[in-house]
Amino acid sequence: MTTRTVQLPDEVDAQLAAAADAAGISVNAAIVAAAQEWIHVQAQRAHERARVQAVLAHDPHLRALLGDE
Repeated sequence: MTTRTVQLPDEVDAQLAAAADAAGISVNAAIVAAAQEWIHVQAQRAHERARVQAVLAHDPHLRALLGDE
């Protein structure tokens, strides 16, 4: 397991601590969950971008409609 130091604005830290407490989890668990969700969203976005690029690569009419040609 890796240990990282994260600097948070005081207000964000307070909100994070309160939200984690309300959820009955540690701040560490909340940060891990947030990081996992962020990684998942980034992967989804990359996948969607690749799908759009594939469609555009094979559809010159659509590229023209979008002003990409």
